[in-house]
Amino acid sequence: MIFALEEKVVALEERVMTDILTGLKTRRYFKDECERLLKGIVRSKGHVSVLFIDIDHFKRVNDTLGHEAGDDVLRRVAETLTKHVRPLDTVARWGGEEIVVSLPNATESQAHVSAERLRKAVSEITFPQYPDLKVTVSVGVASTAISPFGFDHLLFAADKAMYAAKHSGRNKVVCFGDFDK
Repeated sequence: MIFALEEKVVALEERVMTDILTGLKTRRYFKDECERLLKGIVRSKGHVSVLFIDIDHFKRVNDTLGHEAGDDVLRRVAETLTKHVRPLDTVARWGGEEIVVSLPNATESQAHVSAERLRKAVSEITFPQYPDLKVTVSVGVASTAISPFGFDHLLFAADKAMYAAKHSGRNKVVCFGDFDK
């Protein structure tokens, strides 16, 4: 009886922490995971980097091809990102067309390399049912080495870097640490 109840609790937790459309972890899961990682990093003096990813011109996909196509784009981008990260990284849907990735034990320069790999992989996605559709992402990178003040500040820095990527032409990776150089 207790074992069956424990199984149901675990299954319910998994449902709550998984985005129904993309299969990615949820915003709540990501926040909790990053806060846990940051506590460990403070003790070990290591690094955690965060990527803030936004699908470029996503509204145009929904407006011209419909929401079903938009959902397909979200699912395919989620699959691609998940396939191209390390097993210890966490990919989560932040909201709408925004996706975040935590990279434990990655400096900002290592995270930049990972972000470029992810950006390139997304740009290579094809959609047989929409042969003219090309999808790109803008990625912001922040690291605890640059932003050691907790999860909210780290995510704010990655988000700010992502907007810099958008404003400088989209389909780019920008590191928060590059702002002051």
